[in-house]
Amino acid sequence: MSGLLIDPYLAKFPHNAINDAESFLWVMGYLITRYKGPGKGPKKMTLELNNALKVFEGSEESQKQKLHMLNNEEAFCEFLKHVSPEFAGLKELMYAWCHVMTWLVASHLAWSSTIHTGRFFGVSRMP
Repeated sequence: MSGLLIDPYLAKFPHNAINDAESFLWVMGYLITRYKGPGKGPKKMTLELNNALKVFEGSEESQKQKLHMLNNEEAFCEFLKHVSPEFAGLKELMYAWCHVMTWLVASHLAWSSTIHTGRFFGVSRMP
């Protein structure tokens, strides 16, 4: 689930493709962290892996962790350390996708506030 949906300001906006794009990021993150490789089973659960996977629990706290990772490059890179070696090539994609998500959210907020306030470049379009 999208971590963006728990942000009180962002939750005011209807579900959109940005939420779906973020969900894709987390689904891929879960798969490449939890599993050994393509066509292979899950990794042996360790305390470290269990802690890394808590972000996928679906609780309000895990949603906050997702939001934190989207806004904190260091936290996201720390999560990427748990990616299975056979999926290492996808780390760059995950990293790039996180940056795209950050840009999309910022762009969406700017556009949405413009649409909802009726203000374009500081000038109201309402009479």
